[in-house]
Amino acid sequence: MTFNHVYVSSANILAVITVLGFSFNFAVLYVIINDRKHLWKPINLIIINLTIQDIFIAIIGCPMAFMAAISHGVFWTELKCKWYALIMTTLGIGNIGSITVMAIERWLMVRMSQTLSVRKAFMLAGAVWIYAFSLSLPPIIGWGKYGPESLNISCSVEWENYSSRNASYIIYLFVLGSIIPIAIIIACYLSIIQHLKKSTVRIGLCKKRDMKVIKMVVLMTVSFIITWTPYSFVALALCGFNYRASPLVLVLPCLFAKSSIIYNPIIYAFLNDQFVKSFKKFFQINL
Repeated sequence: MTFNHVYVSSANILAVITVLGFSFNFAVLYVIINDRKHLWKPINLIIINLTIQDIFIAIIGCPMAFMAAISHGVFWTELKCKWYALIMTTLGIGNIGSITVMAIERWLMVRMSQTLSVRKAFMLAGAVWIYAFSLSLPPIIGWGKYGPESLNISCSVEWENYSSRNASYIIYLFVLGSIIPIAIIIACYLSIIQHLKKSTVRIGLCKKRDMKVIKMVVLMTVSFIITWTPYSFVALALCGFNYRASPLVLVLPCLFAKSSIIYNPIIYAFLNDQFVKSFKKFFQINL
């Protein structure tokens, strides 16, 4: 596949991700906000946080990458690339942060018989943004470096920059932005599974509706890991093993990671009966 084909194909894929990602996430956000009576619950407020992050990716990240693709990578200036990378890194870390909070909320509900209040859910949503900025901001102030990636279609951390400051930042980013959140998520669900296995009356401890929410959060977690793992592997290979990939191998993981904004609203819609009812009501769908 030639560079020209890669750029054209990437632009087409990004256009699809933009339209679907924005439409699906906006629909979820619109319905939750407008049906506060039934959907204004702590877990759904974290969903709102995740949805807002995905909408920003759809209206900022994908369109700018689309422009870069149709210009064959000459779209970026140094300043534009740096701030794009900051925004996208913040939103990506915010995604895993929101999903981690959802896993903790499920753990509290099942293991500790505690539910978050709406106020605490808002506070945790704000904490996710602070957490995300704490991981994305260092390259702006000199620790680490942002630059073009994927044939200049996107911008992110300069994975191939081997300076000690950049290497230490990459370790910081991977440990706090990937390894620890995933470890917390896995620990939460292993604890939930262990607890449910010990129960002789599962429905009494965890209602059918609550089990659906657990399945929803698990699927969102799995979806996030699947879509971001190829990108993480390529980034690590470039960073630590002096890997030299073909244009297609460089671009595909980046596009696959961006496509994650499509799946969360689909998972949420299919596993939330009340959302489906509210969706049909607000969009006047009679099925």
